[in-house]
Amino acid sequence: LTEEEFVTAICGGCTKAGTLGAVADGIGDPLPVFEKRLQTLKSLGFKAIVGLKPRRQQDIIERMKIAAEAGAVALTIDLDSAGRAARATAGQTVEPKTPEQLKELVKASPLPLLFKGIMTPDEADICVKAGAAGIVVSNHGGRTLADNVGTAEVLPRIVDKVRGRAFIMVDGTVARGTDVLKYIALGANCTLAGRHFVRAAH
Repeated sequence: LTEEEFVTAICGGCTKAGTLGAVADGIGDPLPVFEKRLQTLKSLGFKAIVGLKPRRQQDIIERMKIAAEAGAVALTIDLDSAGRAARATAGQTVEPKTPEQLKELVKASPLPLLFKGIMTPDEADICVKAGAAGIVVSNHGGRTLADNVGTAEVLPRIVDKVRGRAFIMVDGTVARGTDVLKYIALGANCTLAGRHFVRAAH
């Protein structure tokens, strides 16, 4: 698929279904590729969340502005990149962000900003105190560490820590409507689904 076809398949399908699609800043993607994705989003008028990877502060802020100009409704930023060797080989930063850096990103963001990759109550609390609009409880489909716990296991404790202070999203093997209901019952405000949509788009 071309970039235009992929964005149209994902975000167009989500729009028809009455929900939000997502456009991501892929591992190793140069800025022009990201810009092309967002130009497609803007030209077709789709409303979507834009996911950003953990780059240098100035690179993230640059992409935030591009996303806002394209009509994105919110941003997510992956925080837990240290376990992702692919990012290191792609020349991306793998150091964790400090609370001060999180605050800088929140202040610079023109859109609601959610920090993604949260797996502990303490991490969630740090993000909320930094001013994040929300968090995304995620282990990236188990692609950080092979023996990482599932999001359903950690979600209730995180909810207890931040409920009422931030919007809580979660992902992890969301394949059916009943999976969405289970996560909401555990305290999430909404869920994300990725892999099945990508397969369907192809």
